[in-house]
Amino acid sequence: LNGNLSICLLAAWVMVFAILIKGIKSAGKVIYVLATVPYILLIVLLIRGLLLTNSLKGIEFFLIPDFSRLTSSEVWGDAAIQVFFSMSIGAGGLSTLASYNPTNNNILRDTVVITIGNIFTSLLSGLVVFSILGYISGQLDTSVEQIAESGPGLLFVAYPYALSSLPVSQLWSSLFFFTVILMAIDTQIHSKINNPHVQQIVQVQVVITAIIDQWPFLREPCWKVTVVALVCAVSYLIGLVMVTNGGPYILNLLDTYAGGWPLLLQCLIEVIIVAYIFGVEKYAALYKRMLGEAPSLFWKILGYPASGFYKLSWAFLTPACLIVGVLIFNFLQYSATTYGNYVYPLWAEIVGWVIAFSTLLPVVLVALYKLILLFTSSTWVDAKCKFHKYLQATEKWHQNFTKQEYIDEHENTCSEIISGAPSYQNLTISS
Repeated sequence: LNGNLSICLLAAWVMVFAILIKGIKSAGKVIYVLATVPYILLIVLLIRGLLLTNSLKGIEFFLIPDFSRLTSSEVWGDAAIQVFFSMSIGAGGLSTLASYNPTNNNILRDTVVITIGNIFTSLLSGLVVFSILGYISGQLDTSVEQIAESGPGLLFVAYPYALSSLPVSQLWSSLFFFTVILMAIDTQIHSKINNPHVQQIVQVQVVITAIIDQWPFLREPCWKVTVVALVCAVSYLIGLVMVTNGGPYILNLLDTYAGGWPLLLQCLIEVIIVAYIFGVEKYAALYKRMLGEAPSLFWKILGYPASGFYKLSWAFLTPACLIVGVLIFNFLQYSATTYGNYVYPLWAEIVGWVIAFSTLLPVVLVALYKLILLFTSSTWVDAKCKFHKYLQATEKWHQNFTKQEYIDEHENTCSEIISGAPSYQNLTISS
């Protein structure tokens, strides 16, 4: 166990605890700062990188595509996983944060903003990294492709090496690692610098929200502090495995099995449930009920709130792409897991597969439990009726949805009345 890294890990979890202790609103205010500062630092690092010799060599390698790679199933599979990683799709973070929005929140606007922001961030980060890699390739008299390795080596070896050779190297190294710390806490850092992962703060909030929703009495301040503390403490203890000598190997195993095709398969199941069990038309009607009419011509052009294209996408295009991405591209490229020159033994591969299926196992087990309970405790006719109900939204969900709609509408009405009321400072009292 590495003592220094253990202390650093503890400090990171203490920061997460301090941010989340006040709740999601407090965390949101902190995230505004943590999400903005890294962009400023990335732009500073990009400007410095572009001033280096051979930086354009790295930029060209990054921006000029190799169309011959489009015939590779590995490229398409990795691209699908990259999109899911970088946008945190299927990981619970987006759903958790969205649960705090009003029912009439413009989800289409949020989707557009998140997508454009993700593309911009990926391009900016890539330019920063490859401008430096171009400089390194010139210093070592080699090609960018040979040094553009993925994984921790790029983040903690190649990049610091380049910064150490610059004038005032301490300043640039400090800026770089400060950026990494902020992004690791708030935005999206993963074991591959060009393969982002879900936010640490948001992911912890996912767990906390799930626990509190299951046992509502835990919303009380004293209980909530206890829940946040326990989640952070347990996460820290689990994370200690990563700061041992074998930590990088465990991290690579988790990276390979936990965040790849299982995420795509989970989203495939979710899309199939929405499209073919809940029903596309019913889902679109609910969508329209929540969003109302398009606020402007721009949103009408984008198909607001649920055009025929979105229905086609939910029912056919998205499931087809996920099936191809999961069952074809990812499984065709499957090979033994490696870390550098080290090939993982068979037992490690088995552990990896167990980890991969553990994310889907609760869904399957609960469904089987419900079905067994249904058909063993009812007659065949009653079981068929109850089974049909299982494939619909529950009455409790409808009640909560209607209640939330009323609350949101009432709050908006009150806000309009208050904002339209004359200020007491402008009132005159006649005698």
